[in-house]
Amino acid sequence: MRRNSINMFVLLSVLMLFVYGCSADINEEKSKVVEVAQQAFAQEAEATNSESGETDFYLPSGYQIEEEDEYNITLNHNGDTILLFINPNEAAASTLQLDLIEQISEQYIEFAKFEEEDKIGYVALKEIDENTYELTVGIGGVKITTQTETDRLADYSEQLMKIANSIEQ
Repeated sequence: MRRNSINMFVLLSVLMLFVYGCSADINEEKSKVVEVAQQAFAQEAEATNSESGETDFYLPSGYQIEEEDEYNITLNHNGDTILLFINPNEAAASTLQLDLIEQISEQYIEFAKFEEEDKIGYVALKEIDENTYELTVGIGGVKITTQTETDRLADYSEQLMKIANSIEQ
């Protein structure tokens, strides 16, 4: 009986270590989110391969357009909803969206902005619950937001910034 208890304890300990080791650490993810967003922001824009109304943009593989209207496009990727907002009156160097995000920046666990000669971008990360986060990226008048799990944040940060970067403003 005692041997079974010891075996069970060892098994549970190993499982806990495995789960802990496999779960993404948000502190590590936060820095990755900023790093990959900044890299995607600085890159040359991806070639456009999709359109909505008069807006041409890059849509990564596996992303689908679910709904669209004049200024909003709802995308889906692996069950996650992604909201793309385009303000056609704002240029890539506009700070209107960035200023709004900065006004509530204390709500975010991570916030960074990026600047180049002709454009201004940002990434903001807000905790929703223990393993769910709201990720927002933007350039000028383009803002893209999704809610997802910790281990998807860096991938989304890169892909969403590539989408934003591809929209001519």
